[in-house]
Amino acid sequence: MIRSTFAIAPMVLLAACAAPASDEAGNTAADLTGQDGLGEVLEPREDALVKEVAGAATKQLSQAQAESGDKVARRDAHPKAHGCVTGSFEVRNDVPADLRGDTFQPGKRYPTWVRFSNGTKQDDRKDDARGMAIKLLGVSGPRLLTSEAPNTMTHDLVLTNHDKFFITNLADYVKFMNALTEKGSPLSFFLSFNNFHPREAFLARQFTTQPISSPLTSRYWSATPYKLGNQAVKYSMQPCAGADVSGKHPDAENYLATAMKGQLASGDACFDFMVQRRSNPDSMPIEDSTIAWEESQSPFVKIATLTIPKQTFDTPAQEKLCENLSFTPWHATQEHRPLGSMNRTRRVAYEATSTFRHKLNGTARVEPTDLTVPR
Repeated sequence: MIRSTFAIAPMVLLAACAAPASDEAGNTAADLTGQDGLGEVLEPREDALVKEVAGAATKQLSQAQAESGDKVARRDAHPKAHGCVTGSFEVRNDVPADLRGDTFQPGKRYPTWVRFSNGTKQDDRKDDARGMAIKLLGVSGPRLLTSEAPNTMTHDLVLTNHDKFFITNLADYVKFMNALTEKGSPLSFFLSFNNFHPREAFLARQFTTQPISSPLTSRYWSATPYKLGNQAVKYSMQPCAGADVSGKHPDAENYLATAMKGQLASGDACFDFMVQRRSNPDSMPIEDSTIAWEESQSPFVKIATLTIPKQTFDTPAQEKLCENLSFTPWHATQEHRPLGSMNRTRRVAYEATSTFRHKLNGTARVEPTDLTVPR
């Protein structure tokens, strides 16, 4: 069982480079926690813990670049892309008033970039988490990342193909990262005498062993919660025809990209974007992303459709653009603020990692404004 947890080692959701526990605008954990009664609670020593996580992750990122054959600094989390594709995100006309916020207004349509990826593995046949990162363009409203250019108008949705994370809190996250950086394996975090976490080991196995036949036929979840107007919600993307959970695929290292190319060469792909309300605060925690919010208590509500039209996406120019894109759940407006300690850590971690990676590669970190592929 533990062998498959190794796949999560460099892929953890909060990977970062060395940075203080504040973001580029100087926000600390307390600054990022809203006073709106949605259930956020700061962890003891949260800013210090975020800094420890960032420092440990920096060591991993530097080691990975030094050991790479081409010395290119790639994402520490989800480095292998199956492809970046263009799409259109269209909000339904009948969206309930409490699920709109700034972004999901009835009838709105956004041009969209979508990146599909593996968590850590280069071989698609190996156990791993799979990601779907979505960037909506032309989204207006007061921004959360005030350090970015004032004309930035993107909203990112960052999802994986499992509805739960495997680390409960930041204190455990630091122990996990220390086990990884000092011993090269998370095994001592899960099952050592001083750190016995069998539940987390089970969740890590679930996180990395979900069956997948194609990125375009898998379901994805946010796992972490978000503010939407005056309530907390979670997000999910589901193929319009329903998810394929068979996991059947050819015996090929890059079968996921091949499956995408095959489907988009002959026709479109489609996903339902769904929102789940937090209907029971007792069973639907904000600060613990290892607990899924049961759909039997609060069903997901479809509010938009993501259409990925027939296209060719594996050109060198588009692959270069794909490598340079940055995704963070904090690319959003204030009405859609990410919630919980894992998301608060992501604000510092993702921004710092992206800045560091682009600096090492000598590339500018710029948010796209349209679907043009630079030549």
